Amino acid sequence: MVIRSIAADPRLKRLKDRLAAGRGVVHVSGLWGSSAPMVSAMVASASGRPQLYVTAHLEQADSARDDLELFFGKPCHLFPAWDTLPGEGGACGEIEAERLRLCSQLLTARRLGDLSRAPAIIVAPIQALMQPVPAPEALEQNTIHLAIGSEARGSGGLSPESLVRWAVDRGFERLDMVESPGDIAQRGDIVDLFAPGESQPYRIQFLHDEVESLRRFDVSSQRSIETLPSISVATMPRESEPAEDGLTDLPAYLSEDTLVVLDGPAEIQEMGETLRARLGSSD
Repeated sequence: MVIRSIAADPRLKRLKDRLAAGRGVVHVSGLWGSSAPMVSAMVASASGRPQLYVTAHLEQADSARDDLELFFGKPCHLFPAWDTLPGEGGACGEIEAERLRLCSQLLTARRLGDLSRAPAIIVAPIQALMQPVPAPEALEQNTIHLAIGSEARGSGGLSPESLVRWAVDRGFERLDMVESPGDIAQRGDIVDLFAPGESQPYRIQFLHDEVESLRRFDVSSQRSIETLPSISVATMPRESEPAEDGLTDLPAYLSEDTLVVLDGPAEIQEMGETLRARLGSSD
């Protein structure tokens, strides 16, 4: 009842209409607690525009994502930040994989011209936005696209062996059976590949020189979960590739009509300046 009464407020309707029309910067004051994510979710639903929701703090981003999912009614994605240097810390692999997965999802949506494939709402603390990601060109060079009945792009050839070589060359571990993200296994014409950032692995079955089937499967039962028409698997650029020229930030992947929501602009700016000062003083 309370949410419906808020949604019917004429001021909120004017806000949604203005943002849907793309009429510049809008400042909304007087919001507290979960009201900012609630208004943002209502705007996203009404406008249909993708949204980047920025917070000042890491824990604030987690809470905002939960609130946005509640009010939006659909999954929202967290773009995580390293709280240490990239590559350090116990969760560095999971963080890197999730950052890469979101960039790959945005890149695939752009490549196919299908924005419905892109996340509707991405939540990011300012710290995450200040940390680099591979540039779209570098990520595309390290992405393989597979589709049933078509040739693979990015693998240097289409065969189980070449797919395994491509993956191992980019840091996958070859095992008899895949167990966790970053594993790959081959049994004859079947390749099991557990991509970083994914919750289930892919099973790729070849027939002569073509991909015959693509499926997700459950690791414990080995049973298929769903059949897929195509997949894209992205990996980090290889260490041998130049790093500095192949780095950018998340906004480079966003579409032009993305709505950027700043939850506390002054606090976000202050945190950004603090983080930049720390980086400037580090050895």
